[in-house]
Amino acid sequence: AMGAFMARLGAERSLTVRLQDAREAVMSKLVATLREFKLLNTQASRAFNRLIYPESMKLLPLFMFAACKSSALRGHARDVPVDQRIASVFDFMSASTDDILKLLYPSMYALHSMPKESGTKDEYERVILPPRTVLAGERIDARGAYLVDDGRRLLLWLGKMLEPSFVSAVFGPQGPPSADVDCVLPADDANDVSKRVRAIIEDIRARASRARHLALTVVIQGHPSETQLFPYLVEDRGAANVDGASSYADFLVSVHRQVSAANR
Repeated sequence: AMGAFMARLGAERSLTVRLQDAREAVMSKLVATLREFKLLNTQASRAFNRLIYPESMKLLPLFMFAACKSSALRGHARDVPVDQRIASVFDFMSASTDDILKLLYPSMYALHSMPKESGTKDEYERVILPPRTVLAGERIDARGAYLVDDGRRLLLWLGKMLEPSFVSAVFGPQGPPSADVDCVLPADDANDVSKRVRAIIEDIRARASRARHLALTVVIQGHPSETQLFPYLVEDRGAANVDGASSYADFLVSVHRQVSAANR
């Protein structure tokens, strides 16, 4: 809830001040929150070489990092199309807490290496989803297939070295469609991979808030449409000429320095 509140605060601030000032406001809130915890926790105050936060706030730095790299707050005024930035700000201002957190850090699943129980139902008749994967380019394998869910759409990225048997099982003999259509996977209950992948997608769609239909876009590595995946890889370092484009590791180092400096 705190992560969604701070993201909404930054989006609201971006409407009246420079984007850099809005990002700095978010950072200031994060540093102040972590500093207060460190001051109140005497044991944590002795830890000079690491960032300390309670269990309930372990994802707060990640969400704030993702907020600063979102379309609402990223870069300068001209780095993101105006309509895209305004749409992102509107989402932050109007969406529920869960929806905001999903927009900040979407779920990514590696379908090519999912456990055998993924896509099947448990004893409560609930579909078992695959483990989530970190949103970083170093975790993307050219031999893999990755499904991204941001609560607004589904994006299925196919590596150029993905096993042809997986592709034919999921898409049939016709292969994957172009990236400009809402993909409908052919039903083949006789094929275990096809059945489990469809069950996962159907379950994610069923859980979508406000009965929203999540369109499925398929992109292939090396095709121009592949660029649709890159904004989701929030833990990567962005373009050098875009403000707020550091990696997550660099961001944590910066936050730790600011919290430590504030306590001196």
